[in-house]
Amino acid sequence: MNTSSQDSALSPLLRWLDQRQDRVAALQGNLTAFRALGPENGGEGELAKALYIEDCLRACGVSDIRRLDAADPRVPSGLRPNVVARIPGRSSRTLWLFAHMDVVPPGDPALWHSDPWQVVRQGDMLVGRGVEDNQQGLVSMLLLAEALHACGITPEFSLGLVFMADEECGNDYGLAHVLERHAALPEDQRFLRADDLYIVPDSGSPTGADIEVAEKCLCWLKVDISGVQCHASTPHKGRNAFVAGAAAVLACMELHKDFPRRDALFDPPCSTFVPSRHDGNVPRGTILPGHDCFYVD
Repeated sequence: MNTSSQDSALSPLLRWLDQRQDRVAALQGNLTAFRALGPENGGEGELAKALYIEDCLRACGVSDIRRLDAADPRVPSGLRPNVVARIPGRSSRTLWLFAHMDVVPPGDPALWHSDPWQVVRQGDMLVGRGVEDNQQGLVSMLLLAEALHACGITPEFSLGLVFMADEECGNDYGLAHVLERHAALPEDQRFLRADDLYIVPDSGSPTGADIEVAEKCLCWLKVDISGVQCHASTPHKGRNAFVAGAAAVLACMELHKDFPRRDALFDPPCSTFVPSRHDGNVPRGTILPGHDCFYVD
């Protein structure tokens, strides 16, 4: 497609999208209402959210929709859904967009100024659990499918949309499962190809102009400490796991000295070691804890 024909197709698309502020808010509100928490976070998974997304895709004429679900007996439905949709273009070469449906827990509800599961609109700002991570990606993908349909545009490349489960807790039931299933398909049924283009709209900048090309690897640690429980009035009879855990937390803050390498490609340019979550230990202040547990990101 030459530049002039590209511009002629892009202009009505951008004009259509520019008038969809209310549609963005409506999609965000509907998606947020699905409490798509993984079982690790006490949730029932992403199935209801996935079914809603499928309905949205079908409503704008998308017919090539497949499910690559992962079995998971920990959720009531027994599965973690992965939705793969494709909108044909003039070329079979495909631009793939990936976004995840699961969210993290809202934390202490008392620290929110509104119900985290109900979107509040404040001018151009939307507040709710998951509206950025990763529903801005989900909504952008759905709006693009709607725009192509409404404007009657056939894109130069085909458009692929992948809505995944389980990003927040490791990807085993999400992208890792999709790639495993894809590799097992007969070659003529595989949909991801080496010359395709791949974008993951998981984060960004206010202008949308930044493109991330690399990301630091992660290491999640669970530190489990065993001591000897006793009454707090006789600490000499026990071994305080909480105190040992506190010492371990402070030691983690010194790990940057053992791993000092820096790389300006990343922001921040160094490895980070952050104690994050702490499990409860004993029910009363009169008990010296014999067990303590915390996590490091």
